[in-house]
Amino acid sequence: YLAVHLWKVFFFQAEDGIRDFCLSRGLGDVYKRQVSTQSTWGKLMEKEAITAVVFDGKSIGVKSIPKPVPAKDEVLIRVAASPINPSDVAYCRGLYPVRKPLPAVPGFEGSGVVVGVGAEANAALLNKRVAFFSSVDRSPGAWAEFVTTRASYCLALDDAIDLQSAACSFVNPLTVMCMMQKIRDGKHKAIIQTASASALGRMLIRACRDKGVKTINIIRKADQREELLREGADHVLVSTAPDFEANLVKLARELKPTCAFDAVSGPLAGIVINALAARGVCYVYGSLSFTPASGINPADLIFKNKQIQGYWLGIDDLLSEDNRRELNLALRSTLKSHIAATFPHDRIQEALEYHEANSSKGKILIVPKGTLPSPKL
Repeated sequence: YLAVHLWKVFFFQAEDGIRDFCLSRGLGDVYKRQVSTQSTWGKLMEKEAITAVVFDGKSIGVKSIPKPVPAKDEVLIRVAASPINPSDVAYCRGLYPVRKPLPAVPGFEGSGVVVGVGAEANAALLNKRVAFFSSVDRSPGAWAEFVTTRASYCLALDDAIDLQSAACSFVNPLTVMCMMQKIRDGKHKAIIQTASASALGRMLIRACRDKGVKTINIIRKADQREELLREGADHVLVSTAPDFEANLVKLARELKPTCAFDAVSGPLAGIVINALAARGVCYVYGSLSFTPASGINPADLIFKNKQIQGYWLGIDDLLSEDNRRELNLALRSTLKSHIAATFPHDRIQEALEYHEANSSKGKILIVPKGTLPSPKL
């Protein structure tokens, strides 16, 4: 009885609580022995703490947090890697609709190994290599040594897929799969896309190439043009070139694109929508400019029946068995991510700066120390 109560007090009360408990019961010697062995107990307690990147609403850094425990429908994952996505950056700037009590761990997706399962979770996932999407409504994010998430948000990986590439299995690949579904449903023969040199933009180029859909691709830097043409882009325009708008209008008249995917917003969104053919639709799925869409010709909306729609990836409706099989296959080729660099948790500031300057070079991964190679910059 005494041992049980001492255990509870030790783990759930502060130092003063332990002292008062012992002294009130004439157990001063027990308290002294507890103090003499405190360093040993401290080592045991340290095993229940993990390292994570933590955002407090103003700054971001590395801290120790309690190791998460899976709920009944969740699994516990030892994280191998997690990418920096634009949505993560927006979250850390307070510009993303997902809200968690602060301080919070960022990171919406990642890869790793399942090391624990809840009472009602799929036990077959135990010890499996998985890609996962974080349960953003109730769990810490993926920029940590361990994370919990719903078992249904995990994708058991084929042996041919490495954990680095697998870390980027959900946000971009599933978005591209949804884009291709919209292209099929709308019977679009040609599209326009912005941010075409991004990881997602390159995936969409390859997917459209394989399906015979013509692409007009907009980039910011001229040195990315040849790379995208090698990926399968039909046309590549540089938004900073003086003849950009004229060339876009000329191509649009020739190809008659009826669909666009915009990740930039701002004035560029208006330029793209104005270039679409009649009855065209522009899906805005990002705001890399961090400015509202502008410059849209209202006459095009009224008389040419053009539309602008927002798009936000919803995970729950996408993880059917058919989609899981398709995703596992596509992650080896069309939807495979190129990894540009990896950074450990304690270099998070450097990682975010590198991402801002080099996001078009490939994905930047955040990794617990010792799980993946050091960054090659």
